[in-house]
Amino acid sequence: MTIKFGLKAKLLSAAGITVVAMAISIIVLYWNMTTIDRSYRNLIDLHADVLMDAREVQVHATQVNGSIRDFILTKDPEAVNKVNNALENINRLLSQMRPKISQAEDQELLRQLADLNATLSSRVQEFFKMTQADGATLLKHASDNIFPVARDLRSKSDQLANDQHKLMEEAVQKNTVAVRTAEWTSLIITAVIVLVALGLAYVLATRMSKPLIALADVSSRMAAGDLSPWSVEYRGRDEIRNLIESFLKTAGHLRELLRTTAESARQVAASSEDLSAAAEQSAQAARQIAEAIQDVAKNAETQNQTSGENVRAMNEIARSTGQVAESASSVYASARESAEKAGAGREAIARFAERMRTVSETVRRSDKVIIDLEQQSAEIGRIAELIGSIAGQTNLLALNASIEAARAGVNGRGFAVVAGEIKKLASQAEEAVKQVSEIVEHIQRGASGAVKAMRDIDAELEDSIRSMQELQNAFESILEAARTTEAHAEDLSAVSQQIAAGTEEVTASVEEIARLAEQSAANAEEVSAAAEEQLASMEEIASSADSLREMSRQLNEMVARFKF
Repeated sequence: MTIKFGLKAKLLSAAGITVVAMAISIIVLYWNMTTIDRSYRNLIDLHADVLMDAREVQVHATQVNGSIRDFILTKDPEAVNKVNNALENINRLLSQMRPKISQAEDQELLRQLADLNATLSSRVQEFFKMTQADGATLLKHASDNIFPVARDLRSKSDQLANDQHKLMEEAVQKNTVAVRTAEWTSLIITAVIVLVALGLAYVLATRMSKPLIALADVSSRMAAGDLSPWSVEYRGRDEIRNLIESFLKTAGHLRELLRTTAESARQVAASSEDLSAAAEQSAQAARQIAEAIQDVAKNAETQNQTSGENVRAMNEIARSTGQVAESASSVYASARESAEKAGAGREAIARFAERMRTVSETVRRSDKVIIDLEQQSAEIGRIAELIGSIAGQTNLLALNASIEAARAGVNGRGFAVVAGEIKKLASQAEEAVKQVSEIVEHIQRGASGAVKAMRDIDAELEDSIRSMQELQNAFESILEAARTTEAHAEDLSAVSQQIAAGTEEVTASVEEIARLAEQSAANAEEVSAAAEEQLASMEEIASSADSLREMSRQLNEMVARFKF
């Protein structure tokens, strides 16, 4: 039968499906973690930077007002430098924020801030040109032209900062949802992988072990002599199916061979009984002939009267000798057929034992495949430990970021929120890694169980091979007995032919005696010697018949050990 999908292919496919599913789970987990990390990087690199820059713009706008007041009170040139530096810093911060803002309303706020900064710069320059005016005039000019613009600048900056803070909170909420989605996705995929792996392992183990255990049980019964018909249910088209079919054919041939052997043994026993009876009759006839010849030697007249009886007796001997020869030929043919079928049975059992060894080797290769799967699961466990270590380091980095944010005070609140979320994600990642490690450990235990099951199957196959070896030895004994029977039957056939030839000669002699009564006295000695030789031959035939009967009895006993 053609193997469509062998044991090795099935086991490799199951292992491949499990490994691919695990790889998909890891890839999905890695992709989710990468997406979340990218989102948080954008949160920190864009929104947090814009928030901090907006807060700095507020600080510099406040510094402009404060430095203007210092200048009005003290006329200190250093205040002028502070105002100019603050305006330059505001302009620099606005330039930094421009490529980081994508919302239209925030871009409009940024444009308004740029216009306010330009207005503030021009009015400050006009203010510094009035250095000769008194303090009241300068204060009134600043209150009317500079301070309101600076306040608007602070207000717009605060609005921009609040918008960025709100965007950060929305991004954090989205990332939290993404983290939970990633967790549930990982758990669902992992659960599916575990169920698929366990289902494949159970199906393969059941489909492989059930027919092999049944086959081993039947092999033990065959080794014990039970050859009654049986069947094993298996729908696969692989090595096990070929093994079962070969075993069925071998068992059928074996039953047919033993039936033929039993029938031949019965025929041999019957023929040996007939042969023994015929030999006894021939010996009795030979003794009668000898006595008759002695009477002929004493009295030729009496020999003439009994010559007719001698002729009839010799004809009876000839018929009996022919029956003996035919029985011997039948016994010889039956013995040869038994030997041929015993040899065929031995060869069939040898081929079946070789098939059993092939299946045992396949099971050992399957054991190696499952061990490789267990090693790959251990490698996945190490990868999960590496991810857990990375999550722990991320947790430490989040803690450090929280400390730095606390040092920054109000300006670091955004960083504190981000650091807290990162720490929470790191903790959740560590928990997911622990769950993955537990699942990998569960898969490893399942793989270990599969290895044990494969080894149990291999042990059962070894027992079956030993049982087939015992059965093969029994057939060797049957073959030897059949060959011995064949040799004795051949000898018996040759002796029977010799007796037939001697009987013909004796018959011719008796006829010659009847025809030549006058020469009976002279030929009495020759006829007596021939009769004695015939008597010895008949005794030899009787002995061979007894030996043949004993061998047929032993053959019947050996065949009777088997149950058809």
